[in-house]
Amino acid sequence: MQGLQLVLSDASEGMLAAAKQVTGHLGISEYLVIDAQAIPFPENSFDVLIANHMLYHVPQLEQALREIVRVLRPGGALYATTLGRSNLMEFFGLLRTFDPAIDFGQDALFEAFGLESGEEHLRRHFAQVSLRRYPDSLQVTEAEPLVDYVLSHRGMGNIAEKLTEDKIAQLRRFIAEAIARQGHLDITKDAGMLIARTTAPKSDRAIHCGI
Repeated sequence: MQGLQLVLSDASEGMLAAAKQVTGHLGISEYLVIDAQAIPFPENSFDVLIANHMLYHVPQLEQALREIVRVLRPGGALYATTLGRSNLMEFFGLLRTFDPAIDFGQDALFEAFGLESGEEHLRRHFAQVSLRRYPDSLQVTEAEPLVDYVLSHRGMGNIAEKLTEDKIAQLRRFIAEAIARQGHLDITKDAGMLIARTTAPKSDRAIHCGI
């Protein structure tokens, strides 16, 4: 990383502290709590900005994109990772079968900034936009990781409201029974990266938004 200045940021102090524990040995220039809608740097500060699975959480996306363009130098690039509509589709189907009233909130994320919707947002602000998709899959043999995944999203949709302790135990049994019947669950992963350029490439300062 010689000659590279890297700023690592997140909206959460806790996430930033956790990231610092893992990356502290890498010589990162700064760790900052940053709101992507008001980036505290002057114009033309960075050559590259990485938004890692976070733009769909930003309340005012267009404002954030204006800020990103503002702090990028001419020829700078935004690398924005996000999810496609096929992501975990088998799992969400299983969840709907368990309880159709559960709303995981994934549709709102896809609409906000997904692989299918993100390009349109970016083209309003950048000269060039391209998509790289990374198809993948999971083969799940245990119920617990899927239950943990659901519980990690209690702030989304109506998960916290619908999944009481009794309901969580029922979900665990429901998934375990599905795995027992089939031997495992095949689950699609649909993720990728949108690359947006202001004009044409150059130098060596980067900011990473989102852990």
